[in-house]
Amino acid sequence: MPDATSAPATLFVTDEPFLPPGNGSSQVYLSVAEEYRRMGSRIFCMSFYKDAGKALSPASAKAYAEMSCGHLMLPGWNNGGSALGRAGQAVREAHRWISGDVFVGHPFLQSRRPATARLVADWIRQQGITHIYCHKIHALLLMQPILALLPGIRVSLDLHDDFVRKAVDYDTAYGELFGELPAREILRHHAAAWMRHRFRRTNPDRSRAAELAALSRCDQIFIASSEETARYAAFPQLAGKVLHRPWRYTTPEVTETPPSGAEPYDIGFIGSEDVMNLDAVRFLRDEILPLLRGQMPGLRILLAGTLSQKVHSLVGDVKEIQVKPRLDQVGHFYRDVAVPVVPLRYGTGVSIKVMEALAFGKPMVSTRIGVRGLPPDMRQGIVIADTAAEFAAAVIQQLRRRNDKATDAGRSASAQPTSMARH
Repeated sequence: MPDATSAPATLFVTDEPFLPPGNGSSQVYLSVAEEYRRMGSRIFCMSFYKDAGKALSPASAKAYAEMSCGHLMLPGWNNGGSALGRAGQAVREAHRWISGDVFVGHPFLQSRRPATARLVADWIRQQGITHIYCHKIHALLLMQPILALLPGIRVSLDLHDDFVRKAVDYDTAYGELFGELPAREILRHHAAAWMRHRFRRTNPDRSRAAELAALSRCDQIFIASSEETARYAAFPQLAGKVLHRPWRYTTPEVTETPPSGAEPYDIGFIGSEDVMNLDAVRFLRDEILPLLRGQMPGLRILLAGTLSQKVHSLVGDVKEIQVKPRLDQVGHFYRDVAVPVVPLRYGTGVSIKVMEALAFGKPMVSTRIGVRGLPPDMRQGIVIADTAAEFAAAVIQQLRRRNDKATDAGRSASAQPTSMARH
C-alpha cells in the first residue's frame, strides 16, 4: 500500500451522516469507502446533516475518525434544523410548486455562503484530495457551490435512484395513502408530506433537464441497476460517463446472542417510513393477507424498521400483524422471520431490503419492483411474484418448504445414536 504522502485521497460526500452505520444505505456507503481504502486511497468524509445533535455526537465523531483521515460535518437542506433552514425549506417547496423541478434548492444553504464554500474548498486542497465521490444527486447538489471553486477536480457520483421517476411514484403513492387516512392521522403523522403532496406538481421534463445539467459536471456516474444504467447511458449529455457498478452489501454484525428456538414470525417486512414502504404494507394487508388466511391459520407477520412509526393506523386492528417499534440491530429481524417479503409496488434504483435478506441467507418473496437493479445471478434465490395471488402462493410454498426442512432436520437429529458420547 502507498505511504501516507503518496496515496491518492478521495473525499466521500453524503447528504446524511452514515457512521456509525445504521440502515442499509449507510452499509452501502461504508462498503464503497472501504473498497477504495483497500485499493490504497486515503479516505476523507464530508456529510451534510439534518440533526446536529446526532451528527456532532461523540459516537459519530469516533466512527468517522476510525474509518477516515479526516471529516467535515455541514448543515444540509434544513440548515441543521435551524429557523433559517425551515424558512429555506418553505422557499424550496414553493419553487418546486412553481417550476415542477424536484431538484431545486434554496438560497439559505450553508454551502452557498461564500465564506463557507471557500473554507471547505481550501480544506479539500490542503488534504491533497484529488477525487470527490458523491452518494446520490442530493449530495452533488449540496456540493455545487464548493465544486465551482475546485475546477478540474475529478468528481464521481453514485446515482442510487432515478429520482425523476421516483418523484412521480411518490405523487401517486401519497395520493392513494391520503385517500385512505383520516384527517386527524394525516395531521398527526404526515402533515409535512401532505403539504408537499398537495402543493407540489412534478414536471418530469423540467426535472430531467435539471438533473442532466448537474450530472454533466461528473466525470463518472455509477449506477447499480442495469436497467437504469442503460437508460442514463442513452442520454447524449452523459456519453461515456455512465458505468454499471452493482453494490456490495456487508452483513452488519449481530453482537447480541440470539435466543434459542424457532423463528417466531412466518413472514416479515422491514423498511423505512418512506411512503413506498407504507404502500407495500397496504398491498400486503388488503390483497395478499386475505389470500393467506384461508391456507395459513395462525399466520404471524412482523413489520419492523422506522415504518413502524407511521404504520399503526394501517394495521392496528389486523390480528396477524405485529409492529416492532424499535429494532436495535437489523440482524434480529432476519433472525426472527422465516421468510422476508418485499411487496413493493413503487421504487427505483436497487432495493437494499432485498440485498439484506440475501446477505443473511434467507429465502424470500418479492415483487419485480423489489428486485429492481439486482443482476440475474442474485435473483436466482428469490421467488418473484407481482400479483397478489402469485405472491400469496409463493409465500405459502416458501413457508412449507422451510417447515419441511425443519422437520427433516429434527428427524435426523433424533436418529443420531446417543451411545457415542461414551467413546
